[in-house]
Amino acid sequence: MHDSTGWGQSGRDTALRLLNEAKLSIAAGPEVFDQNDTDMTAQLAKMQEGKCDFIIAYSLAPAGVQIAKSMQKIGLRVPWTSTWALIAPNFLKLGGKDTIEGVMAVTSYTPDHSANAKALHEKVEREFKDQGGDFHPVATAQTYDGVRLLLRALDKVGPDPQKIRDALEEIDDFTEAVTKMTPHPFTRANHESLGPETGFLAMWHDGKLVRAE
Repeated sequence: MHDSTGWGQSGRDTALRLLNEAKLSIAAGPEVFDQNDTDMTAQLAKMQEGKCDFIIAYSLAPAGVQIAKSMQKIGLRVPWTSTWALIAPNFLKLGGKDTIEGVMAVTSYTPDHSANAKALHEKVEREFKDQGGDFHPVATAQTYDGVRLLLRALDKVGPDPQKIRDALEEIDDFTEAVTKMTPHPFTRANHESLGPETGFLAMWHDGKLVRAE
């Protein structure tokens, strides 16, 4: 299921293509909803009738909360996942920990996925405790890794943009990443430091984001 925006439709098309490539059948859907909908029971009832084992949703946090609430309303108890919009803190804030318990989303980071990740999270929580702690852990982590890469390139070649690009492409020993970023994040052919091979499923459990087992 997906929202009615161009983003949601693009996600639908990508999901359908990947499911087809993996030879996975679709029991129901894809169903569509508007971002401001507050009741998803009609769409989810079709999933229930189709005896879906798993639900994939392209939604932002507010709509994701409504999906979770509507699933509880009709007693639909199957695992489901969505985009990394559902690992944002406003998903927890809007839904509450009981509503979003067990919801999964793809990410490159959770505070518990490695020793480096744990150390960063503890540091941010400690430093910014008075302001609320780590507001958005995955955004903090990805920014942290990105800035450190950029600083390494700047230290090596100075502020020249083309030299910075070349220096970033040459880094192949970035072992201190707090995300799932590889030691060689960039190459001349690939400027996406995070992709399919660096993503994993995270799950909300007792109000905290943890790696799904």
